[in-house]
Amino acid sequence: MSPKSAQEIINVSARTNETALDYALLRKGLLVLRAVNHPVRHKIIDLLERSQKLIVTDLQKRLNVEQSIVSQHLAILRKAGLLQTERNGKFIFYSVNRQRLLDVKTMAEQISV
Repeated sequence: MSPKSAQEIINVSARTNETALDYALLRKGLLVLRAVNHPVRHKIIDLLERSQKLIVTDLQKRLNVEQSIVSQHLAILRKAGLLQTERNGKFIFYSVNRQRLLDVKTMAEQISV
């Protein structure tokens, strides 16, 4: 099951006239916001935006941190749906899920008003 976008949640709530909070859905949204809210993950997203796709070793060299740390941050971003992967032989290339990032931006704009 794919994660719902902020707009889909708003549309469903508007159609059903729901005002009750869906706490499970809020936890999922919080997971995504927490994933974005870290300086190393900011840098990873920025690097991937500029380079289109990179492997862990490339990110590790550019960030100047241990590979295990980069891998942990990549796992958090992947779990939040913010990154996509593509396997090519023994390498896994990471890229930004632009639609998901746009959804997060839209959600942040809507709740920060």
